[in-house]
Amino acid sequence: MKRAAFLTLALIATTFVGGCADKPWLMEKTSLETRPIALVEGRYIAKKPVAAVTDDDIYSAVDAYARTGAGPLYVVVAHSEAEAKGAKPQDSVTTLKKKLEEFGVDPRDIVASTVPLSTGTPVALVAFDTLEAQAPEGCKDIPGLKDAAAKPSDFDYKLGCSVKGYMAKQIAYPEDLMGVAGLGGENDGEHAANVINGNLRSGDSRPFLPSYVISALAGSGG
Repeated sequence: MKRAAFLTLALIATTFVGGCADKPWLMEKTSLETRPIALVEGRYIAKKPVAAVTDDDIYSAVDAYARTGAGPLYVVVAHSEAEAKGAKPQDSVTTLKKKLEEFGVDPRDIVASTVPLSTGTPVALVAFDTLEAQAPEGCKDIPGLKDAAAKPSDFDYKLGCSVKGYMAKQIAYPEDLMGVAGLGGENDGEHAANVINGNLRSGDSRPFLPSYVISALAGSGG
């Protein structure tokens, strides 16, 4: 009797597995999205004639830096050699730096500089590296979430993708994901800014400008 019952169960199991043969998505180990929220590196670059820079421009840069900034914030004024003698670009960059500080940027995070370039008018640039939290690469919204006309089933969809996407949008300071257990990296509690920029907060001067800042300024000619 027991042998007959065992054979019956084996036959049922074989039939079930055979029925999945043309549906490989049913054979996967899991249909859950198990990858952690991703950290995506990018850059913020804003460039404008010095005379046209407004408090709103400064606020926008400071807000973006507070949310996604990683490493130093570069504020640079590009000017011609002739302007360096009369218009005093250093005064302009000093004014911009003070504005950034007034809006909440730690002065130790700011690298202020002037650069002589062939430009018809002094140009101000604010730039910094960014870190943003996003859903794991390739994650899609659950079918029907944003489009009711979408196909009702999507066998490539991983359960949890939509949730992780919304969770990523709620992370105010993405650099905090660096070093947190379960989200990758070492559990040392260091901010990404320190990882990327070394001893920025040691008070040491940072006279260099990264190549992407120079490249952005190179288009200032007029």
